[in-house]
Amino acid sequence: MQDRIGVILCTCGSSLEDKIDFTDLEKCAEKLESVTIIKKTDKLCKKPEKILNEFKGKADKILFACCSERSSLTFNEDRIAKLLEQIGLDSAMYETANI
Repeated sequence: MQDRIGVILCTCGSSLEDKIDFTDLEKCAEKLESVTIIKKTDKLCKKPEKILNEFKGKADKILFACCSERSSLTFNEDRIAKLLEQIGLDSAMYETANI
C-alpha cells in the first residue's frame, strides 16, 4: 500500500509569505505521487483541530511546513501527537519542516 501524505503549509499569520512563495510550494507538493491532500493556512497553531480533521481518512502521514516549535510554543510535539491520535493517526507519522 502506498503512503498517503498530507501537507500543511502555514504562513504563520502571513508573516512568511513575504519570504516564501507558498503557491510554488503547493504546486511542488501537488506533483509528489504520495501527497493526497494539501492545506494552506495562516494560523495552524490557533486552530489545528479544525485543520487536521480535514486530513482524517485522507492521509496516513502528515508534513507540517511552518514555523519552529521555538517560535510557536503552543504547537509543540506533545500537542501534535495528541491531535494526530484524535484523528486516528500514529503519533510518530509526522514531520515538521521549519520554514
